Amino acid sequence: TCEELSLLGSSALETGTLAEGTPCFVFDSDGAPGTIVTASPYHYTFHAHFVGKAAHAGVEPEAGHSAIRMAAHAIEAMQLGRLDKETTANVGVIEGGREKNIVPDRCRIMGECRSLDKAKVEACRERITEALDAGAARFGGSVDIEWIFDYQGLRYEQDDPLIRTLEKAVKAAGLAVGFIVTGGPVRGVAVVRTAHDHRIAMSHLVLGLAADAPVSVDDPGMIATSFPGFVGTMNGLGGRIGE
Repeated sequence: TCEELSLLGSSALETGTLAEGTPCFVFDSDGAPGTIVTASPYHYTFHAHFVGKAAHAGVEPEAGHSAIRMAAHAIEAMQLGRLDKETTANVGVIEGGREKNIVPDRCRIMGECRSLDKAKVEACRERITEALDAGAARFGGSVDIEWIFDYQGLRYEQDDPLIRTLEKAVKAAGLAVGFIVTGGPVRGVAVVRTAHDHRIAMSHLVLGLAADAPVSVDDPGMIATSFPGFVGTMNGLGGRIGE
């Protein structure tokens, strides 16, 4: 696997190498040792290449068709960020243009969408495609869109035989068993052990702003060593941090 390039390594595994139904286990994920992922999202990435028409921006800009404007219009029309508890979308790369005085005739953007629900990820993919096409048409250009289906989602019940096998292995290793769903909302935790590290304390309290449940730290006292006004600042931003 590869953190930023999806399943770069495992995608090279030749189809048919393993018999259908062969259990495979991935050890690169969130959570403390002993945590079992019971569900993960479907994932698409896209590459969109906008083509416009170059022109001198100071002499005849009206003769040009800006590929960057096409991309900007498309991105503005997209629903991005967390769309619901199961679905997210993002545009992470935008590149275009040659010189500051030339109406840009090329622009490339890259992004993704993912969801725990297959129907939702397909709907999100369709909306993004429509926005890309509309952006190109709005400013007299074209767009070439490449969608890549990176991986299937998965979902197991905790009483599934495969999950039970993993649970037994975790217990045999002397670890506490935990279950999580990746790709969903940030979940709160009971208490974060900071090991007297102010950075761990502050980062997890910031994480709590987006969590479904409260996030607590075992010792907030050391925060004052680097950021005495942290609590007041966070509460001013909408947090509810108390003793």
